[in-house]
Amino acid sequence: MLLFMTRTNWRRVSVLVSALMLACESSQNGPPSSPSGSDVSATTLLGPIEAKMVVPARVPKGVPVSVSVNLTNRGDTTAALSISNDLIPFDLVVSRVSGDSVWRRPVPELRPLVQVMTPPLAPGATQPLGIGRWDQVDSRGRRVSAGTYEIRVVLWTDSPVANVPIGPVTVQIDP
Repeated sequence: MLLFMTRTNWRRVSVLVSALMLACESSQNGPPSSPSGSDVSATTLLGPIEAKMVVPARVPKGVPVSVSVNLTNRGDTTAALSISNDLIPFDLVVSRVSGDSVWRRPVPELRPLVQVMTPPLAPGATQPLGIGRWDQVDSRGRRVSAGTYEIRVVLWTDSPVANVPIGPVTVQIDP
């Protein structure tokens, strides 16, 4: 399938993507605060754009773990990022601190061929990219035990590389 976009249509797609990302953000009401009130974060630079993931440091057993991802322009000029056209254009990867894989947000067999641009970010501006969620289950759908887990985000972009890892960060699942 070929997609032809005029400049006007491109702007409409960018506005639609922004609206979907904001709707996702507001419908989730942001990541819940951890009981201790502290969050952990990790960042990766993509040219002038900083991608940052934020996760509660501690979460009670059985409570979903929310992972928010934001983009901030750290450069001196307006910048945009080309991302996958998924509603949430990143994957979550959960593992034990030993490195054993626990869960990964289901990934389609084929990534979409269409990439969309994030709305241009002015210098210093921050925009939410989306919120992912881990329901504290393993890849077979079984509840995980209390303990320490590592969470990584894999951002799907085509500039400058296809898979951009962010993290890991460590989250404690309390009994």
